[in-house]
Amino acid sequence: MAVKASASITLSFMVDIKATYRYYKLQASTASAPSAPTAYPPSSSSGWDDAEPRYTSGSTNTLYFVDCTVLTNNSFTYSKVSVSSSYEAAKEAYNKAQNAQNTANSANSKIDNLEIGGRNLLRRSKGDSK
Repeated sequence: MAVKASASITLSFMVDIKATYRYYKLQASTASAPSAPTAYPPSSSSGWDDAEPRYTSGSTNTLYFVDCTVLTNNSFTYSKVSVSSSYEAAKEAYNKAQNAQNTANSANSKIDNLEIGGRNLLRRSKGDSK
């Protein structure tokens, strides 16, 4: 009698997301938008940092960010470079507040230097000629 045997083996390897990281880059608003990093993690010389910088009063810089997705097979991919809308909003709010302060200071200066003519003097006061 002949014995027949069979077996099946299924091997699978699934790649999944291991982690996601956000990196920030602060640079002059007049410069063109930076490219996403090409290494994981980005080199310190690239200017990309994992800590979000705080807004500095009067800054005219633009804050960019990218997200890096690291997979379980240690490959990685970066998102498109985006502008931080909260940083831009802080910059706009600061500039508007500065403009309002400058307008208030200018108005205050004009009021402080206002000279009132004789028709506004009280009768029989020191400046009255009658």
